[in-house]
Amino acid sequence: MIHNRFFHARSLAQVLAVLFGMVALGGVAGCTDPDGYDYPPSLEAVIPLDGQIMFPVALDDRPGHFLLVVDTGAFATTVDERLVRDLENGVGVVTLDFGNGVLFEDFQVFAADLSLAENYIGIPIHGLIGQDVVQQIYFGLDYQASEVTAASSIPDLPPPAFVDTPGFDVSYVLEQLMPVVEVEIGGQTARLIADTGSGVTLLTKSFVSQALQDTGFGGYLWHTSYGSDPGTIVRLPTLGLGGHEVADTWAVVVPDDYHLKELLESLGVFVDGFLGYPVYRRFYVAVHGPQSKYRLYPYAELSHIDAFEWDRLGLEVRREDDLVRVDMVFDPSDASAMGVTVDDVLISVDQEPVIDLPLDEVRLLLRGMPGDVKTLELERAGAPVTLQVAVNRLLPPLN
Repeated sequence: MIHNRFFHARSLAQVLAVLFGMVALGGVAGCTDPDGYDYPPSLEAVIPLDGQIMFPVALDDRPGHFLLVVDTGAFATTVDERLVRDLENGVGVVTLDFGNGVLFEDFQVFAADLSLAENYIGIPIHGLIGQDVVQQIYFGLDYQASEVTAASSIPDLPPPAFVDTPGFDVSYVLEQLMPVVEVEIGGQTARLIADTGSGVTLLTKSFVSQALQDTGFGGYLWHTSYGSDPGTIVRLPTLGLGGHEVADTWAVVVPDDYHLKELLESLGVFVDGFLGYPVYRRFYVAVHGPQSKYRLYPYAELSHIDAFEWDRLGLEVRREDDLVRVDMVFDPSDASAMGVTVDDVLISVDQEPVIDLPLDEVRLLLRGMPGDVKTLELERAGAPVTLQVAVNRLLPPLN
């Protein structure tokens, strides 16, 4: 299930290179070493600041490659409605070629308009790889190298970089084709949808003490195509997963009666949130779909994660009608104190126009060192507004 926000950028040039076939899409060097170590080749992926890992897939006989999110929280594969054949009642047919001999010929998929998701994530999204595919093949998600491996069977060997690093298994139960795992939070066990399409880890308030919530900040809006909920972002001291402690991750805390709850429970899925990108990026995530489990390999170091990612202006943006609009105003923050308002149109940051910039580049302009002051040129109800807004440390840095 694809939803919300942030982190780990690829440049626009790299995104376009993948889309138009300029990146070499063969095996990555080193997958087969001189001693015969054999592991399926990987392809360069794209990970926007929002956190979804996107795999370049060939569709039918169309030139180039198209970006599909590896979305374990989606029960079925979905492709942009403009790219499918034999479209009828929201269902169509497409041939999906993942490379390495992994081919789904004339595969039935849901067809959808994905432009709304693009408005928030900020780059073209051509589809979501859901459980109907995940259950049949193997995916290796390398968040550090920004690569994805797809194979028709589960490799006998660990990824080459983890020969001497034991992984650990996290089993899940498919409930209405949604993978549900158990995690430990503050001495409680929470049931979460293990969703690689989620840019956030989401927890209901019952699992986060009020004292910890008071250390975070509000103003966050958790969006899906079904609605939105107000959220508080907190730094979690630890999160227990598969007997492994994940320290210093972050999560969005939403009301117990969150907007998807009734829908999920009507399907017989009773969960307390979603496990998302802030946790997955700590690991090479091997998705053993046919065995209903993940095998996680911890990275030896986390240089691909910006320890100061929450040093930023207290606002988030989206694209709407070819404009960049303020989507959230965090509180407490200087942006809130200075009167930045949701739905303001952002014109420039420190005199740099943003209208033609990819959203990831706009988001990077909104980061800085605590105490830095940035000049925001806004438009509100047709009138210009110029504000001097300071960068805040919204969460403590990653240890």
